[in-house]
Order: sequence, then C-alpha cells, then structure tokens
Amino acid sequence: YVMRTVRCADCANQQEQLATMSIDPVDLGAAPVISNGTIAPAAILPEYGSEAVVSASVSTDGQVLGVGFAALLGSELDVNLGNAVVLLDDGTNGDTAAGDATYTAGAIVHAPVVIRDPDTGPRTVRVAAEIEDGNGLRHASAVEIGTLTVDAAVAGR
Repeated sequence: YVMRTVRCADCANQQEQLATMSIDPVDLGAAPVISNGTIAPAAILPEYGSEAVVSASVSTDGQVLGVGFAALLGSELDVNLGNAVVLLDDGTNGDTAAGDATYTAGAIVHAPVVIRDPDTGPRTVRVAAEIEDGNGLRHASAVEIGTLTVDAAVAGR
C-alpha cells in the first residue's frame, strides 16, 4: 500500500492512496493476465554471441500501456541482459502477427554494461504489463516466465 501525505500549516493532513500491491492474488481484478510466456533459446552466448526472443500473451479489458522484459540476477535487475526492453505486438522484431495480443521482443543479448568475471549463469526472466481501465485507473501484473542462461559453451554455437 503506497500513500501520499500532504502537510501544510493551513490545511488538514490530507492522505491519498497511490497504489496497492498483492503478491500472488487469487483474483487479478482489472489487472492484465500474462500467460504463455516463452524465452527461446533458453541459453545464449556472452558478449553479443547469440540472441534470444521473449514473448507472452496479455489478456485485458483495458488499454495496454506497455509490456516489458527484465532479467533478474538474484533479486537485482541485470542490465547486461537488457534495460527497459519493451515487448511489442506489431508484427516486427520477432513478433509473428500484429494485434494478436502476443507481445514479443527479439534480439535479447548479453551486452556487458557492468563488468563481472565471469558473467555467466542463469537469470530469471520476468514479463510485466500495465494497462489503463475505462475509468482511467492503471493496473499492472508481473510474471516470471522462465530462465535465460548466459553460457560460454552453448551447444551448437
């Protein structure tokens, strides 16, 4: 639960709810449903050696504002596997058909921004979607869809 408090000498303490968060809710309410998440291949080479494609379906009654990808190394965002990567439903960049509610981002590569030696191993892949409902309220969901491994010895490469 996130709250904003306004304080001033001439006004009452005004509080306004900004957001609520539910972890693993039984009912998502108006939040988008993320399903059929995939990452292929499941392993890539380091330093631009190969790439992966991430996709997921998003179901909602609202207007999709954005769908994004994050790779987590432990509990932290791994900027070496993308920072602010957007998934699109426009028939480009690995997306097979525009407007089918399947959002895709291609060309996910290991691009060293933070130097780690070695920088191999598994990352948790998370897809998040944000929508706006008919009342102008925003709702979001995030789902961990699998693992992407940075591996210097990816088979077949």
